[in-house]
Amino acid sequence: MPPSRDTDVGVVLLHGAMLGRWIWERVEPRLGAPALAVDFPGRGEKPADITTLKLGDVVDSVVADIEAWPTPRIVLVAHSLAGIVAPGVIARLRQRVVHTVFVSAAVPLAGASYRDSLPGSQRLMLRFALLTQKKGLLSPAWATKRALCNDLDEPTTQLVIDNLTREAPGMYTSPVGEFPDAMPTTYVRLTSDRGLPPAVQDEMIARLHHMRLHEIDAGHLPMLGHPDRLARLLDAVVDGSGDES
Repeated sequence: MPPSRDTDVGVVLLHGAMLGRWIWERVEPRLGAPALAVDFPGRGEKPADITTLKLGDVVDSVVADIEAWPTPRIVLVAHSLAGIVAPGVIARLRQRVVHTVFVSAAVPLAGASYRDSLPGSQRLMLRFALLTQKKGLLSPAWATKRALCNDLDEPTTQLVIDNLTREAPGMYTSPVGEFPDAMPTTYVRLTSDRGLPPAVQDEMIARLHHMRLHEIDAGHLPMLGHPDRLARLLDAVVDGSGDES
């Protein structure tokens, strides 16, 4: 494991919809920086009634995990749906967050929801899912393979399918806080992503300031399909974050 040049900076890893901290298990041992992968409520060791869970509850949970972690400064990494969690975490921990990395992540406008940020066809599909899956959203295996696993091998694809967790409907409809303009930011654009296609990612990227763009030829889960490349990218962000505070 390569040494980090700044041991005061660690990486906090946030997972996307229906996933969990397990999604980062191939990246964590490859990082030179200290790492903290967290579970949102409703999975792992965080039981919760996801039918009533709101975005603010998830932010509270993530902030509590980070506050219990001794690393003084953090690079916040948000994958997919976790992009809506990042503004709330930064608002609470602004003195600790030195850089934010969005990995094919949602970046809604302030006051809008994740659902509001999607193109019309995807918004209609999500609206239907929210109406029909009252106990929480869960993609069927065929849809998961197509949207999340198009570049993964068969064992890894099965790992994803076996570990999916129902997602709280409130995560898709809660209004999102404002992302600070002055926050140093990296967006990792995934060029083979079918879950959040590149054209949609471009809309998210256009909403960011002080942003560096990196591309990986990968589907929606590069932490499983390309863990070495993603870990190198994150370590480079940490190495360059010493004066970002």
